[in-house]
Amino acid sequence: MAQLPESFIARLAAARGDCHVPVGAQASAEAFARELLALLFPHFAAECRCSAEQVRVDAAHALETVQRFIATEPALAERAPVLTEAFAARLPALYDALVEDAQATYDADPAARSLDEGGLPGSGAGFG
Repeated sequence: MAQLPESFIARLAAARGDCHVPVGAQASAEAFARELLALLFPHFAAECRCSAEQVRVDAAHALETVQRFIATEPALAERAPVLTEAFAARLPALYDALVEDAQATYDADPAARSLDEGGLPGSGAGFG
């Protein structure tokens, strides 16, 4: 069976040893992004959940995902609950900024028929 040269194995081992990204961080980051996009923009959600109670449940789940993501960084793990609360407090302003940017993109695109089509993340405007 083919094998990699030992010098290359040694290089890969050294690179892995120098990696400071926690194991599982990528999967956690992807879950974090998916959950937030589904919460903020309904076209990312698996189903339309529009009542205030459903949004509350989805928000709680998304924030749990955020906290797990923060906790993947060992230096932040202990402060993950506090950092998640701070993130939650800033999320409305982030949402407003994203919608404002989407509106500007929509306004500049004469072919767009709706804000969803023209500017929201995942609509083909270079997002998602």
